[in-house]
Amino acid sequence: MRRLIVVAVLLGLGSWLGLSAIDSHASSAKKSDAEKIEALRRQGPAALQRLLTEYDRLNKPAPNGLAKITQARQTDLAELERTIDLVGGQKGCVRSRLFWFTDLEQAKVEATKTNKPILSLRLLGNLTDDLSCANSRFFRTTLYSNPELAQFLRDQFVLHWKPFAPVPRITIDFGDGRKIVRTITGNSIHYVLTSDGQVVDGLPGLYGPKEFQQQLSAAQAVAKEVGSQPAGSRFASLVTFHQQRLQELDKRWAEDRAKLERSETPIAATVTGKTLADLQREQHPDFWQQLAKLHRSDVQLDPSSVAAIQAMQPQAEAAGRLAMTKIVVERPALRMVRNLIDNIALDTVRNEYALHSQIHTWLSAVPVEMEAFNDRVYAELFLMPRSDPWLGLAPPDVFAALPNGGLVLPNTPPPQATVSQR
Repeated sequence: MRRLIVVAVLLGLGSWLGLSAIDSHASSAKKSDAEKIEALRRQGPAALQRLLTEYDRLNKPAPNGLAKITQARQTDLAELERTIDLVGGQKGCVRSRLFWFTDLEQAKVEATKTNKPILSLRLLGNLTDDLSCANSRFFRTTLYSNPELAQFLRDQFVLHWKPFAPVPRITIDFGDGRKIVRTITGNSIHYVLTSDGQVVDGLPGLYGPKEFQQQLSAAQAVAKEVGSQPAGSRFASLVTFHQQRLQELDKRWAEDRAKLERSETPIAATVTGKTLADLQREQHPDFWQQLAKLHRSDVQLDPSSVAAIQAMQPQAEAAGRLAMTKIVVERPALRMVRNLIDNIALDTVRNEYALHSQIHTWLSAVPVEMEAFNDRVYAELFLMPRSDPWLGLAPPDVFAALPNGGLVLPNTPPPQATVSQR
C-alpha cells in the first residue's frame, strides 16, 4: 500500500482523478490499491501513457552516462512498473506499452468511438500474471515486445483479453529450496472482431512476428469493411474472405510441397498428393519439423524481444553459483534464442496449415457467436473442452496406478488407498 501511494503521489494521480494533492493524501488511507488501479484503468490508454512518461523520466540515464540510479529510484521504478502492468492489463507492459480491456462491452464502446476493430485474446490464466499459459507468455516476449508490431496493434486495434479457464500449474520441489514452477498445458487464440463484436477471424497459437502482422492486417481490413455493412450482408462478405484465404493457403502449400518433394529427406516421398485437408490430420512430428525448416528465415526476433528474453534469465551473480563461468550461462542463452526461433517456426506452419485452415472452413460455413465459437475452438482444435475439468490432462482411459487416478477436487480430502482385511 505505502509504495503504491508513494508512486501515486509522485505521479500526481490525485490531480488526474480530480483531487487536490491534499485530498489525495487524505483519501489514500480509505481507498484500496485495487480501487486506485481501477480508477486509472477507467481512464484508458491516456492514464497508461502518463504512467509510461513518468517511468521514462525516472529511468532516463544521466547525460554523462556515469551516474547510477539510486536504490530509492530503483525501488520507485520497480513499483511503478508493477503499477503500469496492472493499469495496462498486461505483464511486461513497460515493453509493449499496450492497453488491454478486460471487459468486452467496454472494448466495443472504445472500438465504436475510434472506428477500430477489436483484437480479443482468449487464454488460460490472466495476461497480468507471470504464469499465464505458455503461448500468452511467448506473445508478451516475442510479439507484444516488438516495437513495430506493438505500434501496429496500438494504431489499428482496440485490445481485449479474457481467460478461458485458470491455467494448470505444476511445482517440482527438490526438497532443499530449489523448485521448478511451470504451467503444463494451455493454448491461446487471437480473434479479430468487428467494432460491435462479430467474429471475423481467429489466429490460433503462436506465430512469428512477420506472419502475425500480415495475418492481422488482412483480417483488420475485412473487419472494417464488414463492420460498415448491414447485418444481412455481412456473412456473404466473410464467406468470400475465408474462401480466398483457403485458396491462398492451398497455393502456399503447393509451393512448400514442391520444395519438400525435392528435398533429400525421408519425408519427401510422403508428401506427394497431400492436400491442405490432409494437413489438418497430419500428426507426424518429422513432417512438421521439415516443413518448419522451409520458413525458419521468416522468423526474426527484434532486439527488444531478445532483451525481454534475456531479462528473464538468471542474473550473472546468481547463475555464477550454478555454473563455472559467465560464458557457460551466456552460451545456453544464445542456444535458447535459436531453439525458440525453431519452435516459433514450427508453431507458425502448424498453426496456419492445420488449425487456421480449419477456422477458415468453419467461419465460411455458418454465422457464429463469439463465445460458442470459442468453446468449439478449445474443444475441437485445442482438445481442451470446457466440459472437462482436467482440460485433457487426465484421459479416462489411462491408468495412473493411483487411487482415483490421483485426481483431487476442491474441498475434497485426498483419496486414500484401502486394504482389505481377512
